[in-house]
Amino acid sequence: MATTQSPTELKTPPNINSKAFANNKYEYYTWLREEAPVFKGKLSIINVYFLSRYDDCVNLLKDPRCVRNRTTATGGSRMPFPMPKATKLIAQSMITEAEPDHRRLRNLVHQAFTNHSLAKLSDRIEQLTNELLNQAQKQTLTRAKRSTSKQPMHCPFQSPSFKK
Repeated sequence: MATTQSPTELKTPPNINSKAFANNKYEYYTWLREEAPVFKGKLSIINVYFLSRYDDCVNLLKDPRCVRNRTTATGGSRMPFPMPKATKLIAQSMITEAEPDHRRLRNLVHQAFTNHSLAKLSDRIEQLTNELLNQAQKQTLTRAKRSTSKQPMHCPFQSPSFKK
C-alpha cells in the first residue's frame, strides 16, 4: 500500500524516477506547481525540464521558438544517442513533429477515427469474426464425424450459433 507524505516531509528536489515520487505524486505535483514550476530533472537517463503549470505549458507549446523535432533545433540527429530501428519508429511520431508536419499527420490520422470510419471497421471485424467462427464450426463437425470415439468433441468456441 502506498504511503503519502505531507508536503513538509517530501524529499526535494524530487527524483521523478523514484518510488517515493510514484507513491506521493500528487503531493509532489503540488510542490512543483508552488515551488518549482520549471524544474530541471531527469527522465530515465535524459536531462529534461518539467513544466508543472497549465498556462506555462500552453505558452510553451504556442511559442514558435520551441520545436518538438530535435533535428530542427540542432540540425543533427533526432535522438541524442543511437537507438534500435524498432525504438526509432516509436520515437519518431507525429507527437515529436513541429508544425506544419504535425498538423498534416494529425489530419491524416483523424480521418481513420471518424464515426463513419469506425462504423465501417466494426462491420468488417464482425464479418471476419463470423467467418472464422463458421470455419471453426465446420472443422469441429468434420472432426467429430471422423472420430471413431463415442466421446463428444470439445469445441473451444461457445456460441448460440453452434447449437442445432
